[in-house]
Amino acid sequence: MADYKQGTMNGTFWHRFARIFIANPRGAAAEVNCFEEKVLVLEDGTESVTSLGPMKFIFDPQATIALLDPLTGDPTGATIAGWEVHQAIFSYVMDEAKKRDQLLASPPQ
Repeated sequence: MADYKQGTMNGTFWHRFARIFIANPRGAAAEVNCFEEKVLVLEDGTESVTSLGPMKFIFDPQATIALLDPLTGDPTGATIAGWEVHQAIFSYVMDEAKKRDQLLASPPQ
């Protein structure tokens, strides 16, 4: 018996992480939660996005991570330590907090 409205399709699909949350509880290990999607784009331009659910892991400051080019996904040949990732995220968040605090402290015009 044939499947109802069966057909073939031409297109491209890939996986991506739509949201990444870092839980940083006081007195416990940080946990990273990544929410993965599958994107399908057909030749006619029709696009479909399917949620694949979370991937969770405990943050490891001692880990060594091979850096990838975000445009191509190719290895760059460089690495970064987990603690450097932590330092970069911490610095970025604190820089944004400082900007916000300066705006809040400015008198309204």
